[in-house]
Amino acid sequence: MKDKKLILKEAREAIKNKEYELSLKLCKQILKEESNNYMALIFFGVSLQETGQSSKALSAFQNAVEANPSNSLGWNGLINYYEKNDDKETKTELIKAYISLLNTDITEKKIIECVQKLCRLSEHGNLEEISLAIYSLLKSKKCDDVTEIATSLVSILLKEKKLPETLIPVYEEVLNIVSTNQKTVCVKYYAEYLNLLYRLNKNQELVHYAKKMHSIFQSDCISLKWICKIFNECYVETDGVSEKEEDMNFYCETLAKLEFKSATAMFTKSILLIQNKKFIEAKEFLDQVVNVFPGSVHAWVLLLKCCFKLYLLSEAIHAANKIDKLLQSSDNSKHKLKKIVDVTMIEVFSRSDDEEDVKRALELYQTVDDELKSSCIYHIIRANINLKNFTQANVLLADLQNTCDNKQMVKLLIAQLLHKQEKYEEALEILQDEDVELSEWWLQVGKLHWDLGQKNKSLMPFLKATKLDATNYKCFLFLGHYYKNMNDFDKARRCYEKSFKLNTKSSEAGIELSKIYRKIKNWDANLTLLEALTAGVINKKNSWAWMQLGLHHLEQQDYDKAITNLRITIRIEENNMNCWESLADAYLAKGAYTSALKCYDKVSSVSENPLYSLLQMATIKQILGEFAEAKCDFEHILKTDPLYVPALKGMVETCLLKAREFFKNQRLGSCRDYVQCTVTHLVVAFQQRNDLGCLWKLLGDGCFLVTKLPPKYCFLTSFNIEGDKVVEANATLNKDELFNLAATCYCKSLGFLEDNCLLWHDLAVCYLSHSSSTKDRAVYEQLINKSQIITQYCTSKNPTNWQHWNLLGNIAMSLDPPNYSLAQHSFIKAVLVDNNSAVAWCNLGTLYFLLEDYKLANEAYSQAQRADPNYVSSWIGQALLAENLLHEDSMDLFRHSTQLGFHMQGALGYAHWVCKTLKESPLDAVIYSIHNMHAVPVACDVITWYTGK
Repeated sequence: MKDKKLILKEAREAIKNKEYELSLKLCKQILKEESNNYMALIFFGVSLQETGQSSKALSAFQNAVEANPSNSLGWNGLINYYEKNDDKETKTELIKAYISLLNTDITEKKIIECVQKLCRLSEHGNLEEISLAIYSLLKSKKCDDVTEIATSLVSILLKEKKLPETLIPVYEEVLNIVSTNQKTVCVKYYAEYLNLLYRLNKNQELVHYAKKMHSIFQSDCISLKWICKIFNECYVETDGVSEKEEDMNFYCETLAKLEFKSATAMFTKSILLIQNKKFIEAKEFLDQVVNVFPGSVHAWVLLLKCCFKLYLLSEAIHAANKIDKLLQSSDNSKHKLKKIVDVTMIEVFSRSDDEEDVKRALELYQTVDDELKSSCIYHIIRANINLKNFTQANVLLADLQNTCDNKQMVKLLIAQLLHKQEKYEEALEILQDEDVELSEWWLQVGKLHWDLGQKNKSLMPFLKATKLDATNYKCFLFLGHYYKNMNDFDKARRCYEKSFKLNTKSSEAGIELSKIYRKIKNWDANLTLLEALTAGVINKKNSWAWMQLGLHHLEQQDYDKAITNLRITIRIEENNMNCWESLADAYLAKGAYTSALKCYDKVSSVSENPLYSLLQMATIKQILGEFAEAKCDFEHILKTDPLYVPALKGMVETCLLKAREFFKNQRLGSCRDYVQCTVTHLVVAFQQRNDLGCLWKLLGDGCFLVTKLPPKYCFLTSFNIEGDKVVEANATLNKDELFNLAATCYCKSLGFLEDNCLLWHDLAVCYLSHSSSTKDRAVYEQLINKSQIITQYCTSKNPTNWQHWNLLGNIAMSLDPPNYSLAQHSFIKAVLVDNNSAVAWCNLGTLYFLLEDYKLANEAYSQAQRADPNYVSSWIGQALLAENLLHEDSMDLFRHSTQLGFHMQGALGYAHWVCKTLKESPLDAVIYSIHNMHAVPVACDVITWYTGK
């Protein structure tokens, strides 16, 4: 047999010349003698593959690599075979072949080619196996330049969302290589490298490489974001800065220029502001940060601390709740923040006005580590004080006094405990130290003076508190209360504005500011304030603004808007009785009495002190003419408080209105009895308040009403006027005395309301009526002159009131002799002022009737009838005209007047025509006019009333 080497040489030449059958024959000769001859197996496999015998070729290549695994030819053969047979199984074997090929002695170019092919196949194989194989090659230093290998490895690892733990160090190293090599360095690799370092919690390295990245890519913001982010988180977690302030200012400002409204830059800026004690500006930035990144625990933690520094407890509690939710849903890496914020959260909750929040402080205290509990003891004592757990608070304070070095804080807590127990003077004694530089201390002193009623002494403590901490909105709030109490509304406004500017979430500051705007009539500022606060959706935190907006519209008499805003508020705060009461006031002012009654009824059924609501309900019933129900309601109120002047006044008004109703219905005895009832209640009211003009006016009205009654009922008993007092007396007052008393009461009322023209008008009417009832000529002239002078004064002060002109006309007609010119002038002025005044038109018609100008009289009466078809005097005037002109409608007109109401002239006229008809008319006329119209009983009734007067 030929030499093996020669045979192999011939086989190589045969393959080269594509003589594969010959090659197969030669290889078989060698393999027959030496079955594991490496080169023979290689040539045999190649020949088999080329002649279409793939399965045998695979076996040949497999035998070859088993014979010599360190030689690359066999692996290349296998790779060539697998690449031609593309399916899932062969891809797995192909990957193994490439990995094995890397372990053989191949050129650098071939290595890179294999690595690249492996990367392309990585999605079909085990990523960890492939990556570690490439990484081993990289570490083996087979290649002088590992950049391309590292780049390829990065390309496959970059695609994975979650890498196995074994590959993370690999990924870190290759990212470092590609990020620091000038050939491959780019933003993408650097950004990924920094992100990986952050996940590995290698903050120092991260900042180092971020600065390096910024020096290379100065126009890119990623590196700056990482520098600022690490600075932000380190500050929150350690409460200290990790970089120089000047450097961070530079990075922060550069980032802000590169990225408009960068939340990360704003976060850093807020820290720098906090370092300079500029908490208000810092909070403004942090509000924007959490709005952009609501999931940033660090931002919420810093916002919590910032809000607490500014005493914005509601916002601090909101931040605390947000932090709690985020920590529950976050990974363990952020749980270290919980220890940082627990103490702050306990203090925030302990200072809250909400009892549930204070209880949360005690609950949270039970969960904190023992090492933190000692730093929470002040807050736990405060929480117990606010929950009125005085025994527990005293026990803790006793222990604290023996162990604590901060004596000022201990004293302050003791004072707060005594304040809560309403031991104001004892609390003040504890806080007598003048050298304390603690804002909360002086605020407490001021509040103690305020609650003691020593409001003038509270100013200096409030000012000291404000000077020590000008960011505490409560200092300005209490200063506002002080100046408001002193009626210095401008200073109060400025204090409330400052307080609300510091804490726009404070309902107390907002309400007081709105109230002061309304007090000083600055409606525009109030509307601007409230509209800005109600621009969004209503909720429990801003519902107070909606209520204040409703009150604003109520005071501006825009009742529809007031009702709308107050109803919106009630949807959120169903149990807000103040809002229900205000809504009822709005309904009442609008005239929606039924709705107002329902609202007041709801308040009265729930409120502990429903006095105002009960009073308003009675008043509404009075307005609706339900006098009996109103009287019962006022009596119910007076049973609870017999000396309550508004209820006494309401009772008097109701009785007086009922008396007038009785007078109109000719129930004259009941009329007098109800006036007597008004006097009884007025005597009690005057014992409480004799300085109210309205009470004097009501007494005058009652006395004057009784003067209109027949002699049988024209008297009042059991009271008299002595100077400025109305007293009980056994005297019985007759008509003249009642006239004088009525005039005296009107004069007393005018002493308080001297510019009230309507009161002057009532006094003039009283004098006129008195003059017509007196028989003394001198008294008559004196009274009629007074009446005329007063009425002329009224017409000069208020010439647009038709009643004044009408009264002047009546006075002119009552003069002896009558002044018809003045009367005509006055009545014409009255109808010019109010063309729909039936009274003035009727009086003008009567004047023309007396002057026998019947045509003008008829026109005037007709105008009166058009103005008010139910005004009885105009029908009587027409009846008198018809009677005087012998018109057949006279009786019908008189009959109609009696149907409308009782009038002396109408009663006399109708009775006369009934008698005349019975005496003179034929039977058919009697049947129609008398029997069918029930004329006789009606005439008997009205003439009986006539003779009774």
